[in-house]
Amino acid sequence: MSPALRVTIPGDAEGISAICRDIRLVVSERVNADMAARVELVLAEALNNVVEHGYQGGSEHPIQVELFLETSGIRLVVIDRSQKGFTIPTHAAMPDFDPDNPDTFPEGGFGLAIILQCTDQVATERHGDANHLILEFRKTKP
Repeated sequence: MSPALRVTIPGDAEGISAICRDIRLVVSERVNADMAARVELVLAEALNNVVEHGYQGGSEHPIQVELFLETSGIRLVVIDRSQKGFTIPTHAAMPDFDPDNPDTFPEGGFGLAIILQCTDQVATERHGDANHLILEFRKTKP
């Protein structure tokens, strides 16, 4: 199946913001608002993780995003060409903090937990020099 959308973006804030907004607009025509918001949030976290961890903060590297609109739901594939492959653990906890005390709010550490909690399936593959992060969102739970 060919992707409904395939785009290559720079790994900067403007590129990430634009593709997340565009993907949400496309998927909101096929799924409910909650699922569209989850897709947008997960994509933003995944792209920011590529820039921060895969490209060590280098925003000049391209990232490809493929969107598949399937009968069962939505599939996103985030493709980067960082030097190393990676795996996704099956569980990640949210950082501890006191929601009533802003001084305890962590600056980061939410990304992986958000991705795992908001998707139905996550997989990673390495093809040649490219990492593929596959994010699936089902319309209904199996």
